[in-house]
Amino acid sequence: MKVFLDILIPTYNRSEYLIPNLIEINGFISNIKSDKRIRIIISDNASTDDTAIKIKAELQKLRISYSYPN
Repeated sequence: MKVFLDILIPTYNRSEYLIPNLIEINGFISNIKSDKRIRIIISDNASTDDTAIKIKAELQKLRISYSYPN
């Protein structure tokens, strides 16, 4: 099945806003019949706060892709 909507979220040191927004977006997506065709992609621009830790915890609950520069 092809993805028909990507939600792209760039972030840098915004974990206090990012996680609540991810939960809210996931709530909206889960109410849509074709939720398997919607993908959330987070691009982290080397945050120095706890963004990576919090997102990795949310990866277990939400269907999101997370990109962090190595």
